[in-house]
Amino acid sequence: MSQYFGAHSGLDELQPQRASILLHDGESRQFDLGGRVVQVSQLGFAQTDGDLFVYVPKGKVLFTGNPIISGGPSIPWLLDGHSVEALATLRKVRRTFPSDAIVVPGHGTPTDMKAIDRHIAYLEELQKDVGAAVAAGLDAKQTSAKVSEQMQGQYGAYKIYPWVHSQLNVAKVYEEQTHRH
Repeated sequence: MSQYFGAHSGLDELQPQRASILLHDGESRQFDLGGRVVQVSQLGFAQTDGDLFVYVPKGKVLFTGNPIISGGPSIPWLLDGHSVEALATLRKVRRTFPSDAIVVPGHGTPTDMKAIDRHIAYLEELQKDVGAAVAAGLDAKQTSAKVSEQMQGQYGAYKIYPWVHSQLNVAKVYEEQTHRH
C-alpha cells in the first residue's frame, strides 16, 4: 500500500498480528458472540488475499470490507489485479447471502445488495471492453483512453474514477488479458 499512499503515510507503524483462527478457501465458520451468532466466510479473492465476509443472520447484515467500497458511486479497486477471481467471488457472495441483506461496505454508510450488483456489472463491463480493445490490437495507453471514455458515463461520478479506473483497473485487466497463456 505504501506505493499508493507514500512512504510516510503511517503504514510503517502498523504491526501485523497472527490470526488465532485460519479459514481456508471456501470455508465458513459460525461463532456465538454471547447470544449473537455471526458467520465468517472466506469465499475467494475479492480485493486481496484472505478477504472475509461476516454475516449476522439474525439481522441479515453482511459486512464486506473493501471488496465493496461503498453503496455508490464507487467501483472495485483492483490493486492486485485478479479481476476474474474478484468477479467470481462477488458472484458467489451474491448467491450466498439473502437479497434483502443490509450490506456494510468498507467505506460509507450501510447499503443493500445492489451495491454488489453494481460492482459485478462494473467488472463484467470492464473485462468485456478491455477484451474488445485487446482484440482490436490497441496498446495499453490506447486501451486506457478508449475504455475510460466508454465507461465514463456510467461510472465517472466516482470522484477518483480517473485514478482507480483509468490508471489502475484498466491497466490491471489489460495486463491480465495480454499476458495469459
